[in-house]
Amino acid sequence: MVVRMTDQELVQACLNGEMSAFGEIIHRYQRKIMAFTVNTLGNFEDAEDVCQEAFLKAFHNLGKYDPSRDFKNWFYTLTHRLCIDRIRKKKRLHRFVNRIKTEPECPKSVLPEDSKFSRLAKQNYLRKLTTKEKTAVMLWANESYSAEEIGSVLRCSASTARVYLYRARKKIKQEISHVHKKMQSV
Repeated sequence: MVVRMTDQELVQACLNGEMSAFGEIIHRYQRKIMAFTVNTLGNFEDAEDVCQEAFLKAFHNLGKYDPSRDFKNWFYTLTHRLCIDRIRKKKRLHRFVNRIKTEPECPKSVLPEDSKFSRLAKQNYLRKLTTKEKTAVMLWANESYSAEEIGSVLRCSASTARVYLYRARKKIKQEISHVHKKMQSV
């Protein structure tokens, strides 16, 4: 006769080093968590990433789990927070791209929202920047930081922060222009 362990017993078994117990947790919750993330995010690719991240985070945080609480609620709460974080990150990136598109030297209709090129370009904008350029432009775009505030974060002068910001914006505009040219040639 197979005895089904409770979630709390599985957690305790994991904490005692029985890795197969976490496999049972995955088996028990994989479909439910995947359905939850797909419904929350409305996007299968993001849902897959968040689902994997949720299981990893749950595994690493089992020691923080309070056995007096329902494990299922704890796990869904953790997953929900990861979904919210993913949504916020995407909104920030979207605001950032829209802000860059409205800069004076940038064509207004460069990237239609459903364009395959626009999705690829949005993902590649920040990859071309140095860490300091990324930080400068993200603080400027998302937090409306001044050059002095950016300099404070980067531990440099305001004029150096302006240089990082200028370079970042220039690289992003070049990328937008490059994508625009590709779209026109298609």
